[in-house]
Amino acid sequence: MRFPWEDVFGFARWIWAVRRPQRYYVGMNPYNPPRRLVERSTDGPQHCSAVRTSTAAPHWLSCVARLAFCYPCLLIGAFYGTWGLAWLVLGHRPRPSLDDPTEIAHVVSIIYFITGGLLVTFPGVGILGVVAYLLAPATSPARRVTRSVTMIVWYAATIMFLRWDPLVVSKWFLD
Repeated sequence: MRFPWEDVFGFARWIWAVRRPQRYYVGMNPYNPPRRLVERSTDGPQHCSAVRTSTAAPHWLSCVARLAFCYPCLLIGAFYGTWGLAWLVLGHRPRPSLDDPTEIAHVVSIIYFITGGLLVTFPGVGILGVVAYLLAPATSPARRVTRSVTMIVWYAATIMFLRWDPLVVSKWFLD
């Protein structure tokens, strides 16, 4: 039996998963860590004085790319969260041109400005995510390009969803 939170934690583990080189401690057991950490190499015996450096992109780059992939969901959630909070405060659905989000309540206006900040930074985060996917360590260049194209399509779908606006939330927000 699977519980609902298992998927959430699995998704969080997937986001923060980082590919790091395998490392081991030279000349000591894992319960008594040494002063120096050396990466595993297959090109001969390891010595404590020889530390192999990695030429791969930094591991945080893949984390940035995965977080940028989740940014459209955050933006849409912020739009509908602001709208739902305004509905809760007003007692009825917020109407475009009648219920201004900055004048409903202070809580709604604070969330409104946070959502506006997310909306303004949306294109920059998308570009940053595509660049991070292109530079992040992956198994092959084809996979990097596939992830970048997926990111572009995901951001375009978010823009199309906000333009479609099934509950008139974007029109109310940007009015």
